Amino acid sequence: MQGVLGATVLRPDREWYLSDLAAHLGVGPSSLQRVLAKLTRAGILNRRANGNRVYYRPDPACPILGELAGIFTKTAGIAEPLREALEPFVAKIRVAFIHGSVAEGRERSESDIDLIIVGDVPNADLAYALRPLNDQLGREVNFTRYTAREFATKVDDGHHFLSAVLKKPRIFLIGGQHELEKVAGREAHRAGAHKQKGTG
Repeated sequence: MQGVLGATVLRPDREWYLSDLAAHLGVGPSSLQRVLAKLTRAGILNRRANGNRVYYRPDPACPILGELAGIFTKTAGIAEPLREALEPFVAKIRVAFIHGSVAEGRERSESDIDLIIVGDVPNADLAYALRPLNDQLGREVNFTRYTAREFATKVDDGHHFLSAVLKKPRIFLIGGQHELEKVAGREAHRAGAHKQKGTG
């Protein structure tokens, strides 16, 4: 849900078509549709149908819209450049997310940005793509990469580091909770679905 809010409230003049927003966030349309329905019922988003197409945008009458925009300005200022840096590899990445202090909302200005990336991209290529963000964001960007098989095996084995990560909030950059569950299995869902931050 955090990804949806970040994409919409920070662009209040833009109407999002469902498939466009799903592609932007790297999530499935069906899971995204459920999140959009909740936000519409909550009065945060407006829904407009035009023939067979349905569009969503922030509801200007929402009393907390300004507050939400302020919250997500900071988060999106970190997440969006990371998404753009990883975009060339999106076909080879199953899931990528921020974890640690930034995802948990307890970071300080000097806090590192910690990523988990599950996919088949060489570490050297990821390091080259992410290195410019150290200066752009003014923070060190650290990543840990696993193949899908490595990730699932470590989760099944109760790997200490991943078990701790999956119990805490995360901000998805590519994929979402549904894809994470497909990669890691039901254990990831039990460990963190109720606390996860993001979409899917």
